[in-house]
Amino acid sequence: MRNWFGARHRTHVISKHVTAYDRDASLGHLRNELVHAPGVVRLDTGDDVVEYEISSLDGIEALQTGYGIGPAGEQLMTGDPGSWRPEWYVIGFDVDLGDPVFVDLSEPQFPVFTAAHGAGRWTPEPLAPSLNAFFDA
Repeated sequence: MRNWFGARHRTHVISKHVTAYDRDASLGHLRNELVHAPGVVRLDTGDDVVEYEISSLDGIEALQTGYGIGPAGEQLMTGDPGSWRPEWYVIGFDVDLGDPVFVDLSEPQFPVFTAAHGAGRWTPEPLAPSLNAFFDA
C-alpha cells in the first residue's frame, strides 16, 4: 500500500529517544484540532482508496483501550521494542481492517500513523506528515 510519503510498505523507524514534551498540553492541542476533523478521511493509495474513520471528541478516550491502556485502566506500555508507546494516541481506525490510526504527541505537527493489529508487535507506518495534511488528503 502506498502511504502519504509515496513509499510502498515503507517502515518508519521511530527513535527510542523521545524529546521532552508536555503530554497534557499536546492532548489539549490535539483536541482543538479534532474539533475540525472530518468523520472519514479517504487516502488514495494509487491502487485503492482507504477509508479511515476519525473519532469524535466524545469517543476519543474509549479508543485508547487496548492500546495504551487495558479495559481496567492498567498500563499496556511496557517499553519493550514493538510495544505501544506513551506518545502514541489513537484518533480513529481503518474502516476495512480495523487497524488503529494514531498520532505522535511528541511531535508538534502530530504526524499520523497506522499499524497492523494482531501482529504481536506495533510497527508504525506513516500516513501523513501532520494531522492537518491527513485531514486535507
